[in-house]
Amino acid sequence: MGASKKRGRLGPHSRRLTLGALDLRTSEGQFAKDVREALAVHLGGELTAPQQLLVSAAAIKALRLELMVQRILAPDALDAQQDGKFLAWANSLRRDLEAIGIARRPPRVPTLAEHIARRAAEPLHQNNVA
Repeated sequence: MGASKKRGRLGPHSRRLTLGALDLRTSEGQFAKDVREALAVHLGGELTAPQQLLVSAAAIKALRLELMVQRILAPDALDAQQDGKFLAWANSLRRDLEAIGIARRPPRVPTLAEHIARRAAEPLHQNNVA
């Protein structure tokens, strides 16, 4: 008797709008995933726990704003209350992006000792290839 819950359309005010709940097969899920991946690359690839939280929050906020923009462009434009919510989400995203940092961080380059150790661990025939 377990009736499956039919999920409605995803909108900017959906309660289930989290990265874990997004269906990555949808354009919304793909958008959030792309934003998250772009921010991870911007931060150099290896994220600390706080960076992961900020990046995930920023991806969801960017998706919410994108969904709101789609509503703005629709024939039934936003009212003043929704306009205020848009500005609040945009400001929140801006603050997350400030915390993440605007300056691009280069990817981590291995130290000489790490490089030598990695090369020494490779099979012998790969070390002699010119």
